[in-house]
Amino acid sequence: MNMHTETDAWAPSKAKGKTIYGTSIKSKFPPYGKALAIRQRSNRPTLIIVCTGRDAWKRAKNWQRHSEFAAVVFTGEQPPNELIWTVSECPILVEWMGDVTRDLIVELVKALLNANALFVSVQPLFIDGNSWIDRCDEATMTYKQIRETRRTYYRGAK
Repeated sequence: MNMHTETDAWAPSKAKGKTIYGTSIKSKFPPYGKALAIRQRSNRPTLIIVCTGRDAWKRAKNWQRHSEFAAVVFTGEQPPNELIWTVSECPILVEWMGDVTRDLIVELVKALLNANALFVSVQPLFIDGNSWIDRCDEATMTYKQIRETRRTYYRGAK
């Protein structure tokens, strides 16, 4: 009788030819993440940009041209909490394209804050910056948000 189920965290699983127990083992950096980890040892960037969605690779390469910044790509192919994020004590800007779901962005923000990012600011790139952010609901006489806007999240904030 097999005592382990597929959802059991301590069931053996195969990874690169080795049997690994548990699911908390992180073995993969996001694209450009390994270069960031090496850079963190001697020349910490002033800002780390996490590029998501379409054109993420192109935008990350453009950011890499600036020596004071570092950019990584989040493809969404792996849950963000399974990746190695070397962002400790650094401010983060997430460039959010609309083809990445809000739920995935929320998970990405949580993973970055759990990796000790100083703060995470999410900039939706798919919005029209000239449109209204909110409007008054005449029934309740309160303002309701009608589009996304940049938001910043801090460690320990509720």
